[in-house]
Amino acid sequence: MEQSPFVTHRGKILLQERLQALVLHLYNCDDWPFNLGNQLTQLDSENLAIAFALMHAYHQHGENDPDFLDLGRQLANYQIERRRQFDAELAQLDEEARRDAEE
Repeated sequence: MEQSPFVTHRGKILLQERLQALVLHLYNCDDWPFNLGNQLTQLDSENLAIAFALMHAYHQHGENDPDFLDLGRQLANYQIERRRQFDAELAQLDEEARRDAEE
């Protein structure tokens, strides 16, 4: 069996937010919506070819590709943690603004 494109292109996926968004959407479309038309038109030819390879691999193997599942899980966990950190920072700013308004 040839190497999964989710391994082959992992480095580029980690550097390209649109490819990350595609992988996340394939991993869990309910939690990670993806506007295919808008996102694909923003990719250069190299990243577009990678996106096609990822979609083709998903079409062939679906969730039977452990490399896909591993990358999807890692990206989801990373994004969830980023959201938690952002929410915590917003809550802190809200609290500071509330205290400033009371003074």
